[in-house]
Amino acid sequence: MPELNGICAVVTGAGKGIGRATALALAAEGANVFSVARTEADLIALRDEAAGLRGKITPFVADVTDEEKIHLLFEAIRKWIERFDLLVNAAGTGSFGPSEEYPLEEWRRTLETNLTGAFICSREATRLMKLYGGGTILNVASIAGKRGFPQSAAYCASKWGLLGMSHSMAEEMRGTGIKITALCPGATDTPFWQSMPFSPEPSRMMKPEAVAEVIVGIAKQPPSVVTDEMVILPPEGVL
Repeated sequence: MPELNGICAVVTGAGKGIGRATALALAAEGANVFSVARTEADLIALRDEAAGLRGKITPFVADVTDEEKIHLLFEAIRKWIERFDLLVNAAGTGSFGPSEEYPLEEWRRTLETNLTGAFICSREATRLMKLYGGGTILNVASIAGKRGFPQSAAYCASKWGLLGMSHSMAEEMRGTGIKITALCPGATDTPFWQSMPFSPEPSRMMKPEAVAEVIVGIAKQPPSVVTDEMVILPPEGVL
């Protein structure tokens, strides 16, 4: 099982939720993590919390839809780190409501962040990983990428699209040493649910730290194993 000590990783959406838990879990394994989010205060707090861990967390303030800024991040990794092993696309957003009343600007914002942002980061990652002989890209999709939920048209569309992108790029990367996984979690107890018109009890949801453990496990899989897609759910099933 590959060790994560000393690897270079990028985690988007690292300010909150699954992305934050994943950045901390990777740093605990000794990874050098570039944490990407839009809110600097969240990233500084994350860096400070990781101060006693084996690895290091370096904040990088950016919107994943900013193609130029994301390119600068990966260029800096190429020039100064000279290795790149893991990308976790955990940045995500969502707003909800009846489709007949849903604003087009919210539709565009959701798809831009959840799908286009993941594509921009994945494109940069594959270019860099090919220089170093391989790596892993993990896209945090959702059970909403597998089935429809009411008042969630934009969110479901973005996650179905992310799932399709993951599978397409996985086929392109066969034989290159680059592995691409789509992870589809069910309900997870994160601030994301505050924007939902319906929400299960937090006690019935998975914790972000548990999802992060799964992500670390995928990153540790042997080179001979590829997980194209994984669905994880709370014990009660789809919530």
